[in-house]
Amino acid sequence: MPPTAPYAWGFAPIFEKYSVNQPYIFAKADIPDNSHPYWDKYKINYVPTAIAFKSGQIVARRDSKAGAGLGEEDLLKEVSPKLSPPNESAKTS
Repeated sequence: MPPTAPYAWGFAPIFEKYSVNQPYIFAKADIPDNSHPYWDKYKINYVPTAIAFKSGQIVARRDSKAGAGLGEEDLLKEVSPKLSPPNESAKTS
């Protein structure tokens, strides 16, 4: 088990709580060992790391800190405010 696994497990219920009834698609990736390509592709140093994409581009990100993991406030304060409902840009004035 990677040393960061307990932090990922601790964040899982928070992620699940906020992933229901949202206008966004929430997905998680299992990257259990250092050979997984996501470590390099997304420059992940610790798990969990929350990354939000829009049209394939990263629009928000919150990285874990060594020995700290992520908490509910990380998702609410760092990632959620940077997202907008999918059809918001299509609205006219």
